Amino acid sequence: MMDLAIVMHNKESIPDASTEQEAGSDATMDRIVAFENSIIPHKALENAEGTIRKLQSRYRPPGQPQLKARALLLVGESGSGKSTVLESYFEHNKPKTLAEAESEDGDIRPVVMVEVPQQPGRRQFVAAIMGELSYKVKDDWDTSEIIRKISYYCRELQVQVLLIDEAHHIVEGKKQDAEEDISEFIKSLLNRCRVQIVLSGLPSLLKLREYKQLKRRLQAPVQLRPYNWSTLEGRAEFLAVLTQFEEQAALPMSSNLADHEVAKRIYCATGGHIGLVSKYLSEALERAIDEGKEVLDLELLAEVYAAFEDQDEDNDELLDDFDAKPRAKKSQKKRTAGNPFLATNAELKVLWMVMKDKRDEMVKAAKRRNSRETRFKGTRGEPKVFA
Repeated sequence: MMDLAIVMHNKESIPDASTEQEAGSDATMDRIVAFENSIIPHKALENAEGTIRKLQSRYRPPGQPQLKARALLLVGESGSGKSTVLESYFEHNKPKTLAEAESEDGDIRPVVMVEVPQQPGRRQFVAAIMGELSYKVKDDWDTSEIIRKISYYCRELQVQVLLIDEAHHIVEGKKQDAEEDISEFIKSLLNRCRVQIVLSGLPSLLKLREYKQLKRRLQAPVQLRPYNWSTLEGRAEFLAVLTQFEEQAALPMSSNLADHEVAKRIYCATGGHIGLVSKYLSEALERAIDEGKEVLDLELLAEVYAAFEDQDEDNDELLDDFDAKPRAKKSQKKRTAGNPFLATNAELKVLWMVMKDKRDEMVKAAKRRNSRETRFKGTRGEPKVFA
């Protein structure tokens, strides 16, 4: 019995492999969470936050001379960092202590952040706003009652600015009447609630400028553009951002992300969009930690790019001939040439031109689309969306 007792005791003292694995996984995710939640204070983010701060300064408490509330359009392509701007501003301006968050009359929420659901009607849109104010929209409320309620709750919570993310959902795929309806509703919110509004979304959101009644209440839009590798200034800014990302990664050895040869490949892979840079580097960091690597090298970055872009897929053709003989594996040259982190300098130049041509074509297509809309609506004198 003594021997059995000793064996059992020793068995219990041996760490369980799954427990060690879970502990390691938790530690990895803690580092990834810290990395992804570290806001890199790049130039575009600072400029956007400064514009929102200036807009918020228009707020005046009840009883003081009032300034007309205005709306700001914050636009950019997917991955340009729009949500990061709103999240950063919200974190920097939300109450940090109980004394800041409460008054004798109740909660104080100077900044409220809302995410618009996909394919929203006006009711879904206002339901999202009311939900962030901790209230629900009742079925029997009409437009006037909804605006009155939002105005009341904003006043009670001392809301100064509404940050509305994914706002392009309110205009995309909508008919002209629906767009005008939403524009009129936003104008009514500005008039009645006296709260500044930031609408953040894809460039299609700029269509709201076509409605004259709302346009008078819009600030000059903030457009988040990718870093520009074609200028020395843009290149220097991109390298500075990569340096900050590397500092946040805190790996044992330098990955030299801001080295020219590495940086130009990261740019070609992401188009200079800060959100995509963050996504790729976060995935690379997680893999490096899991695999015990000390650097984010080109081989690892190539794996990440291939995972996101499906470059590693070998879609072998299905053979009808059951007796067909096997053949040599397909050449990896095409996959290598299409991956910015594996491509030669000559191949990289081709990828660069493809990326640039696609971007130019997107801008041209947007201008053509807006031109057709402008002629249809009879507002030829209005500024174009992508002017």
